[in-house]
Amino acid sequence: MKLKLYFKIQNNLFKNSGNKNLGKPKIPCISIHSPAEDYIEIEDFCKKLKFGIKNINKKYINTPNLSKREFKAILNLRNNKNIVIKSADKGGGTVVLNTLDYENKMLEHLSNNVAYAKIDTNDFDPNAIVKDYLDIICLDHPGKM
Repeated sequence: MKLKLYFKIQNNLFKNSGNKNLGKPKIPCISIHSPAEDYIEIEDFCKKLKFGIKNINKKYINTPNLSKREFKAILNLRNNKNIVIKSADKGGGTVVLNTLDYENKMLEHLSNNVAYAKIDTNDFDPNAIVKDYLDIICLDHPGKM
């Protein structure tokens, strides 16, 4: 931040001097220059920022709320292929279902011809749909591409 402010001030001085030879160098290089002037506001901001970051890191220490035994049980449930664990639609709960029951219920929902329509895969091209959308967007914003 110090360097940015310093060079911004210097560039403004060069621009206002009228000398065309001064200004940004022609060859880009990484500067190792540190301004001699102290900007108290920037120093104060940097100190507060460092202090704030340290406090955030201390505040959110990850402490487990499960015992090792409970955590191992949850991992075993997650790896069990005979059950499906999903979040409930309402109430923020968790639902545990037998995999076969879950798949049957899903197929029952999909077989509802009123809510869902089967698409012939020969007629469906997702790339064409995306291209159509992009063409519409490009027409709305000519000269941007």
